[in-house]
Amino acid sequence: PDLIMTPEGCLEGYVINEAISENRGDELIEIAEPIDGPFMARFREFCHSNRVNALVGMAERIGDDVFNSAIWIDRDGEIAGKYSKTHFQEGVRDDRGFNRPGAAIRGFDTEFGRVGVMICYDRRVPEVARSLMLDGACVLLVPSYGFYRGVNDAVLMTRAHENDLPLVFCHPQKTVAVRAGGELYFLREEEDAISHVVVELTEKHPENGM
Repeated sequence: PDLIMTPEGCLEGYVINEAISENRGDELIEIAEPIDGPFMARFREFCHSNRVNALVGMAERIGDDVFNSAIWIDRDGEIAGKYSKTHFQEGVRDDRGFNRPGAAIRGFDTEFGRVGVMICYDRRVPEVARSLMLDGACVLLVPSYGFYRGVNDAVLMTRAHENDLPLVFCHPQKTVAVRAGGELYFLREEEDAISHVVVELTEKHPENGM
């Protein structure tokens, strides 16, 4: 593959719900890893050795705070981009250093063009996808862990339609791919499956972001 994409929170197992409900935030801070930590080093070596890109979901520790991040590692094993989740179903509180929102909604440049990432609940906020499209994204990638049934597919199709961008949703129990314009063309609901998806990227026009 050109890109291996993991679900949200792949590195630590997405334990944010337990951290909140059981008041175990200090433990999450302890297991969270900085972007230059040992497990990320193993991902980087894997990408370099296998000449593949990866988008890895992780609890990223920055100082005493933890962010829900997705890190892009390129074929050379270099970190080429990062996005930290900005919107949370559970909300945010100043006293929860283990659940900090990202400060910016921006894409990042890759060998395939500019990539936009929305993490889980971000996809339910139309302005997140719109901001990424206006920032020049040619595709929307959505690593997720929580909600994946009900209106989820309609939400994904709507974000792709609104912004005329292809979209891929990666969840431990479901994979969805949507063409630019909103047509769903790949859906696999199977626990811990590895799915292979071909994505036709949207050509961008710099004068208007489309």
